[in-house]
Amino acid sequence: MRHTPETEALIQRFPLNCATAPLPVRPPGSNRAEAFNAWANAASVLGALGRNAEALAATEKGLAIFPDSPFLHWSRANLLFADGHLDASEQEYLVAIALNPMTAPGTHWRSRTLNEDGSPRRLTPRNTPPATP
Repeated sequence: MRHTPETEALIQRFPLNCATAPLPVRPPGSNRAEAFNAWANAASVLGALGRNAEALAATEKGLAIFPDSPFLHWSRANLLFADGHLDASEQEYLVAIALNPMTAPGTHWRSRTLNEDGSPRRLTPRNTPPATP
């Protein structure tokens, strides 16, 4: 929320520091689906706030519940990419693509990862995503 004279009373009434607010707000319950969603949502919000280390930890907790989530592997890849870990990022994109070949964002960002460091890495049959019909 932007600090303006109109929003100041609301900001004072509901103080929140996005740089330090714990996420998820409450510990996830025992329901696996709800816990997974809580960690996946926390990872997304933490990543958007630039709290990448915490976001990566949230993806790990989500993947401990549902390891075959293409979304969380894609999220991890984006976080690793943002932190400059290109090889690890590429591997996470490959996992996301393998789990769901229709993951167009994963294919796009993987290609960006391959080009980011300017090295002459090339796609090979071993690491080329499967063709879609």
